[in-house]
Amino acid sequence: MDERKNIKTTLTLVSLVLLAGILYWGQNNLSTFQIRILNLAAIFVILGVSMNLVIGFTGMFSLGHSGFMCIGAYTAAILTMSPESKELIYFMEPIVPFLAHVEWPIFAAVIMAALISALFGFLIGFPALRLRDDYLAIATLGF
Repeated sequence: MDERKNIKTTLTLVSLVLLAGILYWGQNNLSTFQIRILNLAAIFVILGVSMNLVIGFTGMFSLGHSGFMCIGAYTAAILTMSPESKELIYFMEPIVPFLAHVEWPIFAAVIMAALISALFGFLIGFPALRLRDDYLAIATLGF
């Protein structure tokens, strides 16, 4: 049993190092268009895996994870945009004052986006996960 666990751990570490190497190579050798396409593909893979987890393993049809992904993406976008870009985008109605002049690094913004998305997931999921079958789909569709 320990030998299988060691092999699994070794393969996981080798895969992570290989992935980091591929990402480093891609950042230096691919065009911005190719990087954008790969980023979009990675986002859709994450969405597909989350749908497989919710629908495939539990058998419960929920539309909430798509909304939580959108909340995280919007939060990360707001936190990483420059103040000049925010002025151009929010010209009709200004953004909340404490967000108007912040520009966070990407890693901090992604962590904050995950925390805010998890908070919304808890607030909506706590009452919604008591529902079963079609009622869960209807409740998360309203979200």
